[in-house]
Amino acid sequence: MASPKKDPLAARAAKAARRKAAKRPTAGLGKGARKREAEQAELTPLLHEAAHTVVGLTLNMPITQVTRDVPEWGMLGSAGVRLPSDYTAARYPSLARRGIVISLAGIAAEERAAGAIDIAGARSDIEDAYESADALAQDDTLELLRECQDEARQLVRKHWDAIERVAAALANRPEDEPWIDDSELRRIIGIS
Repeated sequence: MASPKKDPLAARAAKAARRKAAKRPTAGLGKGARKREAEQAELTPLLHEAAHTVVGLTLNMPITQVTRDVPEWGMLGSAGVRLPSDYTAARYPSLARRGIVISLAGIAAEERAAGAIDIAGARSDIEDAYESADALAQDDTLELLRECQDEARQLVRKHWDAIERVAAALANRPEDEPWIDDSELRRIIGIS
């Protein structure tokens, strides 16, 4: 999962990638198609973060909040997870495996929504997933990643409606409050 980072370079890279996607050559496409492509470029990062959150909550992970990208603040979107203070993948293998699935859920949502992923935006998710998988599986890291990726895709497919609701709620947040806390997330998703 992406963690909140005040990294202006990463924020600029994510914003540039979305801008590039929105400006892709659209020769021959009508005004409606161009508008849909631009809307998709804005929606995909929201779906990415919403997928982390929804999948995390359905896996009974302690999600604290979800935040959308705020380039002006140098902040990338994130889904916050409250882990034990002595957390290590080796000490909490069940949490670590669920964390891998959650990390890969954002990528699965991008694949479903846009048919591709934004590598710049997914880099920390991929690194987090690999680091945890390597700590858990060591010799079978790639196999564990494949299993978790399949699980993430299945959960994203199963909970797509909830992911879209969270993404829409993120899109409608005020500029000075780009996050949704855990109690509001549970209300939006419909779980207690």
